[in-house]
Amino acid sequence: MSVSSIPQDVKTRLWGKAAGRCQYRGCNKPLWVDELTKAEFNSSYLAHIIADSPKGPRGDIELSKKLAKEISNIMLLCDVHHRLIDKK
Repeated sequence: MSVSSIPQDVKTRLWGKAAGRCQYRGCNKPLWVDELTKAEFNSSYLAHIIADSPKGPRGDIELSKKLAKEISNIMLLCDVHHRLIDKK
């Protein structure tokens, strides 16, 4: 779980960069609409590639703090892939 707060402007730019879709390789699932009901809502998760804490999963003593709020270190994910990555 993230210990830092991702700034709103970074979240907004990430949504645009990802076109509102899961960035996990091969997924591309739309994260703004339910595929069955077509109801619109935000079902996305944000995940750090290098954890924002050195003690977190995939944490790094030098890079965690430096990259915590960098858009290049954050992915927009669906629930399935967020859970998969969190287990690593």
